[in-house]
Amino acid sequence: MRYKKWIVISTIIIFALVVVLASLWLTRVRETEVKIFSADSVPSEKYDFVDQTISSLSIGKQLPFVNTFEIKENIEKDPYLSVLSVKKIFPCKVFVEVKLRKGYFSI
Repeated sequence: MRYKKWIVISTIIIFALVVVLASLWLTRVRETEVKIFSADSVPSEKYDFVDQTISSLSIGKQLPFVNTFEIKENIEKDPYLSVLSVKKIFPCKVFVEVKLRKGYFSI
């Protein structure tokens, strides 16, 4: 029983390490979902643009470190898209709601 202190400490360290590694693995973003609101039909290139933007900025990253503001800014570079919300859904999903703006033109 002279190594009891070392056994307890090493057990606690191993348990903490397992918990940290498991949480890092569980919170990695694996899925994205896009919902586009529009009165008319949504062009597939708009949906593809939003999906590609979200995927490039979030897939493979840890959920707490996904920057929702950066996702919103990159999607709104397209003048026809307005981001309503960007949500992180535990454990591994990013959900974005986008509104398709109508183009108006006057002379």
